[in-house]
Amino acid sequence: SARTHNALKDSKNGVIEHVSHASGSLKLSIAKDFAESKKSDKSNTHHYNVYHIHPDDEVLHMQPHSDIQEEEEISIKPGSRHKHFKTTHHTDDSGNTHIFNHFKSHDESK
Repeated sequence: SARTHNALKDSKNGVIEHVSHASGSLKLSIAKDFAESKKSDKSNTHHYNVYHIHPDDEVLHMQPHSDIQEEEEISIKPGSRHKHFKTTHHTDDSGNTHIFNHFKSHDESK
């Protein structure tokens, strides 16, 4: 999500396009564990992408291909476009900051 965070900064209209598959989890606890393992600094700040998926969006459901049964991983297709619509910040009891960038599907033809 750090790459997405940087792409969002570079975007003039808040729209990002996935150039490869974007892997995601339907479970917040799994996303938090993943973010903790991938943080790139010692600041205790974790970035997340939250995709508000519409029933018409095409995603690939990865179960049962994951070794983690509860993961319920999905993959967003390359070429998918999502528009940023809000950012929320949360601080947990341990002092960690969690920054959530929220996206929804974006189709410029609509």
